[in-house]
Amino acid sequence: MEIYMLDGPPIAISATAIEASRSKEPILKIWEKYKKNIEEAKTLTNKVISFGHKIPEEFTSPSYAIERLTRLAALYFWAHINIQNLIYCAGIETSLRHVKIEKDQFCEEIKNRPEFLESTFQLYQSAIAQGVPIEDARYFLPEGISTRIVFSSSPRYIGKLSEILKSSQLPELQKIGNILANKIKELGYILEPEKPKYVWHFWEGLSDTESSEKIIETKGSLSMLAQLVRQRQLLCHVGSLEDIASRAEFVVPPSFSKELKEEYLGLAKKAVEIQKELLREKNPEFTYFLLLGQVANIKIETLNMDALKELSYARCCGASQWEIRQQGLAITNYLSEVGQKEIGPRCYRENICKEPGEAKNQCPVFKKTKGHSRQLSLKELSELLSTPYEIIKV
Repeated sequence: MEIYMLDGPPIAISATAIEASRSKEPILKIWEKYKKNIEEAKTLTNKVISFGHKIPEEFTSPSYAIERLTRLAALYFWAHINIQNLIYCAGIETSLRHVKIEKDQFCEEIKNRPEFLESTFQLYQSAIAQGVPIEDARYFLPEGISTRIVFSSSPRYIGKLSEILKSSQLPELQKIGNILANKIKELGYILEPEKPKYVWHFWEGLSDTESSEKIIETKGSLSMLAQLVRQRQLLCHVGSLEDIASRAEFVVPPSFSKELKEEYLGLAKKAVEIQKELLREKNPEFTYFLLLGQVANIKIETLNMDALKELSYARCCGASQWEIRQQGLAITNYLSEVGQKEIGPRCYRENICKEPGEAKNQCPVFKKTKGHSRQLSLKELSELLSTPYEIIKV
């Protein structure tokens, strides 16, 4: 695991983050390319912005890149960044919806259990070979696979985040926290520790104060949670990581055949056995063996309805992954029931679709309305976009 400071033109940082999300090229190699070719950086960045994605507009210099952190570490990182925790950060992560993983991306803790590694990787490959979308095949994968992120924030907020990471139980997170703290010191800052409102706990029996205008209870896979926690207007109180392992519930992607479903649940049982073994030892490395399809209980805390409207806007889109879209639709239906206006996805609010062609072609609403979805009722829109799925306890 390496952490780099990217100090240069913000537009080059934005382009680097975008390409790193869909590429296996080393981040520093991508960074050098765009630093030398600003016009190419402008073209890529503004193309993505034209599709309605605003994160590339938020990068400043210096920014930071973390290469080869685990998916678990990335999820833990993002889970603490939100307005209620008073931590601002903009960032992009490599998308496992689009980039296939390789065997060398498993962390050492997974590699030390070669039988489990072979099972999870072979099932992942087999699912893709059978035509299962990559975004569904990833439910076979454990949290102990490597990813990378590029992010931008101020010294204060990076310092605050580093304190959370340093105080965690997992050595990997502690290492990231210490390196980030040193990066801030290198810039000349000596920061006073600040206590966050929320910290995601590893062990059961710990909780945080919940004081908000609205709490919405839901549940979903860790794969979905990785997207939900990126809604920075919301705070997601997640059951402890130990609780996730103890519940042993799994989301089954609807694209899985009967045979794949059986193999998936068989792998889930193996993963749970390892998790319980490590839990008995109070070893926090059990978190690396949580599957991306494993279910967490979530309390969505919001200060106002506008934050929920933003979730509705961003996550109901037909281009969104089906599980996070189900969460978005549930929130949209709730907002409708309490009389809120200006809800639903962009195409419904603005009567235009800005997604690229490949995303349009996959959207049932666009196929029916060619982007003019205001001709539908909100109920008709929800029915077209809904993708029911199973949650099974093993």
